[in-house]
Amino acid sequence: MAATPLWAQLVVFLVVKDFCEWLVHRLLHRVPWLWEFHKLHHSITQLDWIGNMRFHWMEIVVYKSLTYLPLVVLGIEGPVILWLAIFSTLIGHLNHANLRIDWGPLRYVLNSARFHAWHHDVVLHGAHGQKYAIMLSIWDWLYGADYSFVNQKEETPSRSDRGIVTVQVAMGI
Repeated sequence: MAATPLWAQLVVFLVVKDFCEWLVHRLLHRVPWLWEFHKLHHSITQLDWIGNMRFHWMEIVVYKSLTYLPLVVLGIEGPVILWLAIFSTLIGHLNHANLRIDWGPLRYVLNSARFHAWHHDVVLHGAHGQKYAIMLSIWDWLYGADYSFVNQKEETPSRSDRGIVTVQVAMGI
């Protein structure tokens, strides 16, 4: 991959990495012993950017190994890994921020804080969840992991009407 321009590697591996993360995230919810680690992340009572950093140490080992090993096998280079890790962390913070961001029609492709808030809601779908997307919500649409808007208003869940997640407008208002 050394001959491939850095920007092209970033684009290709961003999509591949995002799919790997989506798949691992879904496994964290579906495989009982993995859920034992991941449920710590879901124990947050207010969805905010710092909640993105609440993890069991073993989840990090499993999640990062299963995400990055396929990329290494495909020939990813060090600088690309670094940029992808930085970008993914920023996206994770944005997804957990208490912002009512809506990408409009792009919501079928891009994840957002509103989209991810449904993932943290427990009343509607229990522990297995839905909406496992990190960056590209298209995986959830393609693989049937998004069913929150069926017969419901497109609202972000909140503590008072949906479950444990409190999603507030920016600045906690």
